[in-house]
Amino acid sequence: MGYLHPPPSPAPVVVQKDVGGLVSDYKAVTEMYRRQNREVKLHECRSACTLALSLPNVCVYPSSVLKFHAAYHRDTKQMDAGVSAELFNAYPRAVKARLGYLTREYRSLSGRELIGLGVRDCTGGAGGTMIAKARMQPVHVASASVRDTPLPRPRPLELYRKPQTPNVRVAYAIASVASDVDAVFVPSRPVLMLGAASILPITFTPR
Repeated sequence: MGYLHPPPSPAPVVVQKDVGGLVSDYKAVTEMYRRQNREVKLHECRSACTLALSLPNVCVYPSSVLKFHAAYHRDTKQMDAGVSAELFNAYPRAVKARLGYLTREYRSLSGRELIGLGVRDCTGGAGGTMIAKARMQPVHVASASVRDTPLPRPRPLELYRKPQTPNVRVAYAIASVASDVDAVFVPSRPVLMLGAASILPITFTPR
C-alpha cells in the first residue's frame, strides 16, 4: 500500500513501499492525515513520502528503511532549493541533526536508527512495553484462639550473680522453657529465650 492511497478512515495507513512523487501531492495527503490524527506505519518510504515523519502519529519498524534526498524539478531535473527546505524543515529535529542537509543522492536511515532518534516504534519497543509492577504477596499467618490454646508458661527462673564490679552487676539468667520461643521478663526488661534452654546476660545498674 502506498502513502497516497490509504484505506478507509480510521484504519491505519500501512506503507509497505512508496518511492515518492510530487511534493505537492504528498503535502496535501500528509495534512489530511494530520487532521484525522491518522496512524501511519512506515516500512519503506522514499523521497516525498518521508514527509510522514512530520505527523504526530507516525511510527516505523526496526527493519524499516527511509531514504531522503533533495527535491528537484520534474522536467529540468534541477534541484529546487525552496521545496528541499520545506521537506527538510518538516522532519523532527533529531532527524534533521542526523541528516545535516539533503543532497541529490539518497541518504538512508534505518528504522532502528530512527527509533533511536525518537520516532515511535510500531512494535511497541522500549517506549511501548508495559512492565508489570511487583506486588507484595499476602503472608498467611496461622493463628489460634487464646482460649483454645493457652500459651505455655516458662519454668521458674534462677539468677546466678557474678562478682560485683564498682558500677555494674551482671546476672546470668538460665531458663528452661517448654516452647521454642518465649519471653521472660527480668527487672521490667524482656529477654527473648530461644530453644529449650538458653543463657542470656542481663546487665543493669545498681541503685
